[in-house]
Amino acid sequence: MPNRPLLPCPMCHRAGCTEHTRHQHYDAQRQLAAARGYDRQWRNVRAGLLPTEPLCRRCYSMGIIKVSEVMDHIVPLRAGGERLLPSNLQGLCRKCNSIKAHDEKNGIYREYPPVQYGGGRQDSLG
Repeated sequence: MPNRPLLPCPMCHRAGCTEHTRHQHYDAQRQLAAARGYDRQWRNVRAGLLPTEPLCRRCYSMGIIKVSEVMDHIVPLRAGGERLLPSNLQGLCRKCNSIKAHDEKNGIYREYPPVQYGGGRQDSLG
């Protein structure tokens, strides 16, 4: 079976370059999770809120039912968002969280509406 051809490096354009891999550069500059605000206190808040937001808000807003896997800061920490404030957190699946993070790098900030359950109960503590 033939092997897939190696992709060219975006920096030096050599096929299969390992010198300029994106992840090596990114990981070398990235702070540890605790230094970025994801410490024990954050993990406790996340563990308490994630069960209250069982469905991904972004998917649900598009008519898709998918389990939320992460608690996302509506207003990112780097933009002045409150780290532990429940009203600044929303449940998203990993894919939607990645899409939102990409949008934020381009200056687009989104909050998705809380999931509405039967009986008018909102899926939000804030």
